[in-house]
Amino acid sequence: MIDLLWQRSKCRSKFVTKNMWHSCCKYKPEKLFAKSESHVFKLYKQFVTLITEQGHKIINTQISRIAFQVQVRFAGCTPRKKYLICHFWFKRRHDSQHFYKIKQYTQIDFGHFTKVFT
Repeated sequence: MIDLLWQRSKCRSKFVTKNMWHSCCKYKPEKLFAKSESHVFKLYKQFVTLITEQGHKIINTQISRIAFQVQVRFAGCTPRKKYLICHFWFKRRHDSQHFYKIKQYTQIDFGHFTKVFT
């Protein structure tokens, strides 16, 4: 599935179509966690394990977040000082006490956000 993606020659990033919004810059995950408490990076590593156990994924480290992709970016995380914000893309709204925020992007695209402390 990942081999079918279009690849930008400048940065080697892969996308489902040409001209997808992205930054060509490459960042190391450790840089994003420089201002976070040490347990937040451990939470991130656990999140990576959980996501990658389901199969091969592309991990895109960006200036302020990390995105996980197969064909599209379906999940991600953003480090904070004391916790990790994990976000997921779903094709329908999932109301749950575990999500502190749900954003509707289109009629059938929803971002779900949760905070992970420990």
